[in-house]
Amino acid sequence: MRILLTGAEGQLAGDVRRVFTQDEIVAVSHAELDICDAVAVQTLMDRLRPDCMINTAAFNRVDDCEAEREKAFAVNAEGVLNLARAAERIGAVLVHFSTNYVFDGAKGSPYVETDPPAPLSVYGMSKLAGERAVQQYAGKYFLVRTCGLYGLAGRSSRRGNFVERMLTLALNRTSSGTTSHGKPIQ
Repeated sequence: MRILLTGAEGQLAGDVRRVFTQDEIVAVSHAELDICDAVAVQTLMDRLRPDCMINTAAFNRVDDCEAEREKAFAVNAEGVLNLARAAERIGAVLVHFSTNYVFDGAKGSPYVETDPPAPLSVYGMSKLAGERAVQQYAGKYFLVRTCGLYGLAGRSSRRGNFVERMLTLALNRTSSGTTSHGKPIQ
């Protein structure tokens, strides 16, 4: 199977590549494909004709999304719309990753797929708009909502992953509520 993998330089894409070793993966970074450029997306899809597109591209720095609303919606909604339309045009399956931020957290028990979304942040709103674009324009798709990434690829990135950051904080914590370097634990 030929797979187009967007967001190739991110943590999730790195782990996806480790899983699909038997398939032909064409991985493209943001520098190689700006998903906000509908013509570029369609041109690449027409040329590669993948069976499946796995979208790991996103503007996912939650705090930055609040300050950069236009960028959040451009990438997480309009970019995803471009991918959905291109996938539908060539009959490819689209796998799109979203977030639990599409919910408000008020339910008090685990969410299920049929629960109504109610995002509270720009990030959540932009990701929900992307989900709706996939549902409306892609004929064959999978939407994956996740609350965080904890894979191997994060270990080698400059930012690491959540689990490693928590372990580092715990190892460096002192009884005074500061790290061994004297910085307050946040």
